[in-house]
Amino acid sequence: MRIGRVLSGGLLMVAWAGCGGGSVTPGMVTAAQRRWPETSREELERGQETFSAKCKECHALPSPRAHTADEWVAITRKMGKLAGLDAKGTESVLRYVTAARDAE
Repeated sequence: MRIGRVLSGGLLMVAWAGCGGGSVTPGMVTAAQRRWPETSREELERGQETFSAKCKECHALPSPRAHTADEWVAITRKMGKLAGLDAKGTESVLRYVTAARDAE
C-alpha cells in the first residue's frame, strides 16, 4: 500500500511538471529576462504560486506550451480579472507562464 502511495505521488509530480509546475529553473529566469530584463527569480516564483493557486480553483492547469506567448497575454488579462488579480499579480503570472513556455 505504501509503495502505491509513493508511486502515485511520483506520478503526480511528473504530471505537475508537465503542466508547467515544479521549480523555477535558471533557464526560465533567462527566458523571462530576454523579454523583461528586470524580471527576478522571485517574481517568477510568485507568478508560479499565483498560477497554481488561483487557476486551479476553476479548472485544470494548462500547460504553458499550450498557447503562444501572444495568446498568454490575452489569456492572463482575461483570467486575471476573473480571478481578482491586480495588475502586478497578472503580470507575474504572465511572466511565469511565458518563461516556462520558452525555457530550454
